[in-house]
Amino acid sequence: MFWGKWIVAVSLLCSGPSIDEVLGGSERLGPAKRAIDRLQSRSATPLAVEWNPAAGTPSLLAGSLTEPSYHTPQWIAIEFLKRVKPLYGLKRVEEQMAVVRVERDQPDYTKVVLQRRLYGKPVCGDELTIEVDHAGVVTRASGTIHADLEKKRLNRPMVPAVTERQAAIVASRYLKGRYPVATADVQACYLPDRESVPLVYKVTFSFAADGEVSPSVHVHGLTGLVIE
Repeated sequence: MFWGKWIVAVSLLCSGPSIDEVLGGSERLGPAKRAIDRLQSRSATPLAVEWNPAAGTPSLLAGSLTEPSYHTPQWIAIEFLKRVKPLYGLKRVEEQMAVVRVERDQPDYTKVVLQRRLYGKPVCGDELTIEVDHAGVVTRASGTIHADLEKKRLNRPMVPAVTERQAAIVASRYLKGRYPVATADVQACYLPDRESVPLVYKVTFSFAADGEVSPSVHVHGLTGLVIE
């Protein structure tokens, strides 16, 4: 056990900021440390942890993170997250994380990709990929999940005042009219890296007249302004 803890400490040191640096002063620090200790005690291989300071969560967990299981990879991934939810600032895993796809293109493991949800909407860019080996063991969890989003929203969803079509018109104008409104793909999501975590419309267009694919434009769900 002593050597396992020493290996974790070295991994954290080599991989960037420590858990104390990322969560110091937070009420999540104690529960997160206990979750790491539980993972370490179960892991048959050295546990690697990398932290994302901006998100306040691990960008990587790697090792033998669960016991073998005959359940589906989706079930295994969700149950794993329930065990480590303090690390990601989650409380209701099945409500806050949704399986968006399962990738079986590798012979040795299956990837389960989960998206962070906030009040029934996706969180822009927040996804976690969990790898489950052929024995049903979670060996890796990587991606970006922002913590405490409900708290930052003061536990209230945002009700948009702008329609999807209005957002598409705003985005088309912002891009100098090079992309027709009719080709817009509009997706509502919460923007996690802004202080108030606003609900925005992420607008992309299929092609311009010259065949160029458009950049993404974020339109604020209340003000209708483009967020740079």
